[in-house]
Amino acid sequence: MGTQCSDETVRCWYEDGTHCECSPCSGGSAYPICQTINPPEWACGTPPAGCPNPLPQAGEPCDQPELSCGPSCEQPIRCVEGVWTYDQVMCPICAAPNTPIATPSGERPIAELAVGDLIYSVDGAGIVTVPIVRTGSTSVVRHSVVRLVLEGGSVLEISGGHPTADGRLFSDLAAGDKLDPEHAIVSAEIVAYGYDRTYDVLPESSSGAYFAGGALVGSTLAR
Repeated sequence: MGTQCSDETVRCWYEDGTHCECSPCSGGSAYPICQTINPPEWACGTPPAGCPNPLPQAGEPCDQPELSCGPSCEQPIRCVEGVWTYDQVMCPICAAPNTPIATPSGERPIAELAVGDLIYSVDGAGIVTVPIVRTGSTSVVRHSVVRLVLEGGSVLEISGGHPTADGRLFSDLAAGDKLDPEHAIVSAEIVAYGYDRTYDVLPESSSGAYFAGGALVGSTLAR
């Protein structure tokens, strides 16, 4: 791990389940953005606890619902209804579990919210109280996020591919920009992510947006 390599097409699998690849991205992760390095370096990882070795084939039986064992977010292999399934791409573009979301009962961590819970959103020209119609959570390994500090002191840690309410990406934001019309960005930096999952919600509104740390942000689940 971390030593130089030359052929970015090479992938290596080992008897203990370790998977290594020659990566042009720092740390081996292209998410939220690829911080390119030259020459490339070996990046390695091991399957999560409970994953079979070698990795399962699609259609084989499994007994741990929602366990994800793919080598990367672009190659997910998930246990669905008792069968291993090659799932859709699940690259993390969501928020940290402690991200504070505005609700009628005060701010609540995004990881605690469930379908049917009420949150604030924007519908037309007004702020409305609506139920959550969908939640999402993605397992991550060696992930990085964009850490924003907003005027007023709010701090958000959200994947670079996550949308703002007006259609930009968090990876495009910089100090001096505005996250929404009311919230200027004091600083923006890419930092290592300290959790094993990211989270997102979708409110029942025309915008699909919600308030995180007081600022209006978009939802990946509206796509």
